[in-house]
Amino acid sequence: KSRSRLRNQFFGFVYQFHHLINEFSALENTMMPLLVRNEKIKDAKSIAHKLLSSVGLEGREHHKPHELSGGECQRVAVARALVTSPNIILADEPTGNLDPDTAEKVFERFINLNRSLNSSLVMVTHNHQLAETMDRVFELKHGKLIEISNKS
Repeated sequence: KSRSRLRNQFFGFVYQFHHLINEFSALENTMMPLLVRNEKIKDAKSIAHKLLSSVGLEGREHHKPHELSGGECQRVAVARALVTSPNIILADEPTGNLDPDTAEKVFERFINLNRSLNSSLVMVTHNHQLAETMDRVFELKHGKLIEISNKS
């Protein structure tokens, strides 16, 4: 229980596959981490709505995952990860299943939101172009973590 509380209070997660709840709308999926925290529904809706708008999903809040494109679902997942204003965001191939243009747009919004929240982002990606935009880049080679670049 304490690990769950820790995850909900300090971490945001984005996975390669968005893992949205199919029966929930984009708004409900985004609100979920706040409701787990026992936030008031009205407040959770307001925060989730603002985040969905910030990732370009205004007007799509009441659509369920099967009614959204892959890029839209991934943006819902990004909004859900950021909804609690986490200290640390862990992202596993957050744009891995998207076409290059959508991936770039999603990643750009993700980074802008991340920086505005002043949180740390730990991301795993095979996309070297995306990795180059990060402050620090590491590569896992032969079981060892090697720093490739450090802009900080």
